[in-house]
Amino acid sequence: SMPGHPEIVATWSDTKSVFIWNLKEHITSLDEPPTRRLGNVQPTQTFKGHADEGFALDWSRTKEGRLLTGDCSRFIYLWEFNAAASQWAVTPSPYGAHAGSVEDLQWSPNEVEVFASCSVDKTIKVWDARMKERPGLSVQAHNTDVNVISWNRYAS
Repeated sequence: SMPGHPEIVATWSDTKSVFIWNLKEHITSLDEPPTRRLGNVQPTQTFKGHADEGFALDWSRTKEGRLLTGDCSRFIYLWEFNAAASQWAVTPSPYGAHAGSVEDLQWSPNEVEVFASCSVDKTIKVWDARMKERPGLSVQAHNTDVNVISWNRYAS
């Protein structure tokens, strides 16, 4: 869920789609019983631009409304909420320096434009979100897949 707005949730699907949901009514119903039966929730946004299904996604904690999604075809997309249009804008061209499936994504806990990715290509890459051409740092981190990464949230 989006930091500061736990009612906004992103999910991956095996149909190569990423969905954004607004679950406010359902979350509120946990504290206050609804006066009517709640229906099924429909996504507020659907993105079908990924080439394959995926697992990686992370919400930024330094800039509200920013989301990264990474797929099994090696591509990473950046989402940003456009308040004026009340919709999500997804970058038309992806970040694509990995040679295999993107397994995890993490925004930096202190730098607004920095995120890291890891992949089955055995690498960890650190990116400046403003520069898609190539990551700022790429390190072969292991002899096999790198499936999970995490920033140290206590040190800058």
